[in-house]
Amino acid sequence: MTGPPRTGDGPADDGPGSGSGDGDWAVLELAYPVLPAVRQLLQFGDSLEVLAPPEARRVMAEAAAALTAVYAADTPSE
Repeated sequence: MTGPPRTGDGPADDGPGSGSGDGDWAVLELAYPVLPAVRQLLQFGDSLEVLAPPEARRVMAEAAAALTAVYAADTPSE
Protein backbone atom coordinates (compact mmCIF):
# COMPACT_ATOMS: atom_id res chain seq x y z
CA MET A 1 0.00 0.00 0.00
CA THR A 2 1.22 3.45 -0.81
CA GLY A 3 -0.83 5.18 1.89
CA PRO A 4 -3.67 4.73 4.35
CA PRO A 5 -7.02 3.52 3.01
CA ARG A 6 -9.91 5.92 2.45
CA THR A 7 -13.17 4.48 3.72
CA GLY A 8 -16.88 5.21 3.62
CA ASP A 9 -20.20 3.75 4.51
CA GLY A 10 -22.77 3.11 1.83
CA PRO A 11 -24.91 5.57 -0.10
CA ALA A 12 -24.22 8.69 1.98
CA ASP A 13 -20.69 8.91 0.58
CA ASP A 14 -19.41 9.63 -2.91
CA GLY A 15 -17.13 6.61 -3.04
CA PRO A 16 -17.31 3.08 -4.38
CA GLY A 17 -20.57 1.41 -3.42
CA SER A 18 -22.27 4.80 -3.29
CA GLY A 19 -25.95 4.51 -3.98
CA SER A 20 -25.95 0.73 -3.93
CA GLY A 21 -26.72 0.34 -0.23
CA ASP A 22 -24.12 -2.42 -0.03
CA GLY A 23 -22.34 -1.20 3.12
CA ASP A 24 -18.74 -0.26 3.74
CA TRP A 25 -16.12 0.45 1.09
CA ALA A 26 -12.44 1.25 1.12
CA VAL A 27 -10.11 2.73 -1.48
CA LEU A 28 -6.56 1.38 -1.30
CA GLU A 29 -3.66 2.61 -3.36
CA LEU A 30 -1.33 -0.24 -4.30
CA ALA A 31 1.91 -0.19 -6.25
CA TYR A 32 3.18 -3.11 -8.31
CA PRO A 33 6.68 -3.49 -9.76
CA VAL A 34 5.24 -4.70 -13.09
CA LEU A 35 1.76 -4.14 -14.52
CA PRO A 36 0.80 -7.84 -15.03
CA ALA A 37 1.20 -8.38 -11.26
CA VAL A 38 -2.24 -6.80 -10.77
CA ARG A 39 -3.62 -10.20 -11.80
CA GLN A 40 -3.07 -11.35 -8.22
CA LEU A 41 -6.09 -9.20 -7.33
CA LEU A 42 -8.32 -11.67 -9.21
CA GLN A 43 -8.42 -13.72 -6.01
CA PHE A 44 -10.84 -11.12 -4.62
CA GLY A 45 -13.33 -11.74 -7.44
CA ASP A 46 -16.11 -9.20 -7.70
CA SER A 47 -15.42 -7.89 -4.19
CA LEU A 48 -12.77 -5.60 -5.64
CA GLU A 49 -12.58 -3.15 -8.53
CA VAL A 50 -9.39 -1.72 -9.97
CA LEU A 51 -10.13 1.95 -10.60
CA ALA A 52 -6.88 3.12 -12.21
CA PRO A 53 -4.74 3.20 -14.22
CA PRO A 54 -6.65 2.18 -17.35
CA GLU A 55 -3.86 -0.24 -18.29
CA ALA A 56 -4.39 -2.16 -15.02
CA ARG A 57 -8.13 -2.30 -15.65
CA ARG A 58 -7.38 -3.73 -19.12
CA VAL A 59 -5.11 -6.43 -17.64
CA MET A 60 -7.87 -7.39 -15.19
CA ALA A 61 -10.54 -7.44 -17.92
CA GLU A 62 -8.41 -9.62 -20.19
CA ALA A 63 -7.66 -12.06 -17.37
CA ALA A 64 -11.33 -12.25 -16.37
CA ALA A 65 -12.34 -12.85 -20.00
CA ALA A 66 -9.80 -15.66 -20.28
CA LEU A 67 -11.18 -17.28 -17.12
CA THR A 68 -14.73 -16.94 -18.41
CA ALA A 69 -13.75 -18.70 -21.63
CA VAL A 70 -12.21 -21.60 -19.70
CA TYR A 71 -15.16 -22.10 -17.36
CA ALA A 72 -17.87 -21.46 -19.96
CA ALA A 73 -16.78 -24.56 -21.89
CA ASP A 74 -19.09 -27.55 -21.56
CA THR A 75 -16.26 -29.90 -20.64
CA PRO A 76 -12.88 -29.39 -18.95
CA SER A 77 -9.87 -29.25 -21.23
CA GLU A 78 -7.46 -32.08 -20.66
